[in-house]
Amino acid sequence: MDYQNHEIQPGMEAMMARADEAAADPTRPVYHFGPPSGWMNDINGPLLHKGYYHVFYQLNPFHTDARYGTHWAHARSTDLVHWEHLPLAIWPSTEDGETSCYSGTAAFNRDGQPVILYTCTRRWGRDRVVPEPFEQWAAIGDDDLINWTKYADNPALSHERDARPEFDWRWRDPFFFFEQGRSFMVLGATGVGTPIWESESGDLLNWTYRGLASDISQECPNLFKLGDDWVMLTSPYTPVDYYIGDFDIDTYRYTHRVNGLIEPTKTFYGTNILFDADGRCLLFGRLLRTFEGAAWNGCMAIPRVLTIGEDGHPRQTPVEEIEMLRGECHSPPDTTLSGTSKVLDVRGDTLEIIVEIEHTGASFAGIRVRRSDDGADGVRIGYDGDSVWVGGIEIPYPQAAEQGSIKLRVFLDKSVIEVFVDDGARVATNFIDCGVNDLGIELVARGGEAAFRSIDIWEMEPIR
Repeated sequence: MDYQNHEIQPGMEAMMARADEAAADPTRPVYHFGPPSGWMNDINGPLLHKGYYHVFYQLNPFHTDARYGTHWAHARSTDLVHWEHLPLAIWPSTEDGETSCYSGTAAFNRDGQPVILYTCTRRWGRDRVVPEPFEQWAAIGDDDLINWTKYADNPALSHERDARPEFDWRWRDPFFFFEQGRSFMVLGATGVGTPIWESESGDLLNWTYRGLASDISQECPNLFKLGDDWVMLTSPYTPVDYYIGDFDIDTYRYTHRVNGLIEPTKTFYGTNILFDADGRCLLFGRLLRTFEGAAWNGCMAIPRVLTIGEDGHPRQTPVEEIEMLRGECHSPPDTTLSGTSKVLDVRGDTLEIIVEIEHTGASFAGIRVRRSDDGADGVRIGYDGDSVWVGGIEIPYPQAAEQGSIKLRVFLDKSVIEVFVDDGARVATNFIDCGVNDLGIELVARGGEAAFRSIDIWEMEPIR
């Protein structure tokens, strides 16, 4: 196929060359969105335009890392569930010394023009004799957001001209936000804090430095207003951090009063947000895996609605649109177990499971999914009196002891598992390694009694 922009041709051909191989992999998720093939990384610059949700994301169709050949891939959806692959949006301009297109942001400027701002990287490792500082490059889209043209005056920000001497040369990951009719941008990984710029013209191409908004310095900073609070999300090479506090538009300073982890694994990472037409704050993140030589690596988490709970901490729930994938429903009867387990008649590896568990005396109460027929293997999800466990992942949750029960909502999709506890008070996401024939589901109560109520299990339809 010929594309309007011939620069994306090699990447498109590489991405499609292994699409059939990726689709045939029995471990590949079928209702989580991902590229046809290749290595998927951070979600970038989600937009809502002409009835479509657009997501951009880092994709390397050639290698299983970000350093050489990373593009911005692009997809759109009318329902946040079924996605249409579009031509690659941003490509490395190798003739200008660009090796990869790192994370960034997208928005419509004051004139309604779509603008992407992303981090341009240069040579790495043995190819780099001295540091070649990252730059922030812009691209301008057409009215359908399909074809993008790089800004003629790139770089929009250079380390030499726009950064401070103390900024790390790998400064990166710009993020736009808007307040009181003004246009701002923050950047990450400077080593000294989160710098902030303002586009006084609102064109999102020309920027004035306003100082450090915060002393926090991590990858992928997202700074946005949610209700009366200001939230910052960062991806600090470890699980995603959240901060909740205030932004002073007069001093350009962000201060937080609450912080914690969005979830306990680094699998969910590289976040971005979008406010939709209904005012929902949609949280996007990628689920990273890196298997050298694999036809596919990574996928997008189910989009989440982010809110602030009554306790002042985040709540994350899957978008309600995911329920359109529900197929046949199985509702086993309520069951009470004491020091034993029960294998259900329902089997599968593409399921949604909801269960309420009253842990009246058990030292552990929960379920096992992807259980082997002999019971030797399976992924354990449940509560031990202090923490929720998802496989080998521990999530401290002392509140459940006071409640006397927990509600689990589990999305099982081949090698991916997403677990939402008590309507998003706690969340855990990960890849799991199970035998392809390990499809059983088991209720478990160890060391005492537990009751399992309101069990619903749906077979989920694929999106491709």
